[in-house]
Amino acid sequence: MSFTDRVARLALLPGIALHELAHYYVCRAVGARIHAVCFFSFGAPAGYVVHTAPKTLRAHLAIVLGPLIVNTIAAVALFAATALAIGEMLREPPLLWAQHLPWIVVAGWLGLAAGLQALPSSGDAISLWQVARWHLSQGNLFAVAAYPIALLIRVTNWLRGVWVDWAYALVLVWVGVRISAGG
Repeated sequence: MSFTDRVARLALLPGIALHELAHYYVCRAVGARIHAVCFFSFGAPAGYVVHTAPKTLRAHLAIVLGPLIVNTIAAVALFAATALAIGEMLREPPLLWAQHLPWIVVAGWLGLAAGLQALPSSGDAISLWQVARWHLSQGNLFAVAAYPIALLIRVTNWLRGVWVDWAYALVLVWVGVRISAGG
């Protein structure tokens, strides 16, 4: 991994750790046994939670989609706070802006890190596909609904090459700004 890749990975550390923490806590909440956890790594993958498959497909869906929900909420909240801080800063004389900048930069960075790491990984898609196949073989016809979700996650990961994760993060910025503006 190049130096610039390491710096980029380090900049995303809060979002990666939050993503894996969401997997970890949802696993605990649904009763899936956890075998190994890595909240951050410079290797591949950037983080992981190895767990047993929970008893229900719904629980597995919660594990797969938990980080999407948690990171999205965190990113929107941080972007809203950033927008509010910028608005507050702009109401003051420019000589006083410096006191707001550290908060704005940190909140914006944490929001961006969370937003960029919100989307489920290819590993999440593969595990969902496998669990759906098993549930379908056991007669759970609801499992068919998990296939399009797994496929959408795979396609989304392929689209990371054209920066779909950045597009998602920008949508979250827009939502945060709208919330901070009161609508």
